[in-house]
Amino acid sequence: MKILAKKYLLLSSFLESLLTVTYCLGVGLLMTYLGAHFSQPNQIVASLLLLLLFIVSALITATLVLGYPIYFFLQKDLKTAIQNLILNVVWLTIFIIFIILILL
Repeated sequence: MKILAKKYLLLSSFLESLLTVTYCLGVGLLMTYLGAHFSQPNQIVASLLLLLLFIVSALITATLVLGYPIYFFLQKDLKTAIQNLILNVVWLTIFIIFIILILL
C-alpha cells in the first residue's frame, strides 16, 4: 500500500504542477493577445485589470500548489503534506528548466 500511496503522491503533484504551468501559459497568451489588440489602452482600466488578474492568479496558483498540502495538514498528516509540497516544487523546477532549455 505504501508504494501505491507514493505513486499517487508523485502523480498528483505532477498533475498539480502541470496545471499550474498550463494556467501560467494561458495567462501569458491572454496578456500577449491583449497587448497586440489594444495598443493604446486606458491606463486606469489597464492597471485595474492587471491588479485583478494578479490577485486571481495568486489565488488559483496557490490553490493548485498548496491545496493538497493544506488538506493533508488538516488531516494531521504532516509528513505527506511536506512531501507533496516538496514534490510540487521539484516538478515546477523541472518544468522551468525544461522551458529554459526550449528557449535556448
